[in-house]
Amino acid sequence: ESYILRSDPRRFLSQFELFERVSGSDNISVSIEDSYLDENNEEHYWIDIALANTLPHFALEQTTQLLYLHSFDVLRAHLDNVTDGDNGTVTLLRMLVSPVHGARGDEPTFNLLKQELKRSKWLAPSTTDLGY
Repeated sequence: ESYILRSDPRRFLSQFELFERVSGSDNISVSIEDSYLDENNEEHYWIDIALANTLPHFALEQTTQLLYLHSFDVLRAHLDNVTDGDNGTVTLLRMLVSPVHGARGDEPTFNLLKQELKRSKWLAPSTTDLGY
């Protein structure tokens, strides 16, 4: 209840839509958008991920590893595990990130990041250690 009361209605509905996309499946859905904390924070982005039937700590670890490799600093992270009825659970991961070391928060970077985030659920840690 407190999450709903403290959330921006538009962001809450966006996260609910991500949940709906993966509900009843083993899929992953990713959304990346600008974060307008104030006028001076032009380089902050919200990355929202819904992962059906995955281990929450594994999802957090894989996501932060990919963000690090793409030179994004995680400023804030929220993780919730939501019951999906008979289908299991959906992990909702919301991260406020900022590019570092000359990285860009542009469309090509985010498209590649989305693709890699969607694939990462299916990779074993030993595989990602070799590949990344």
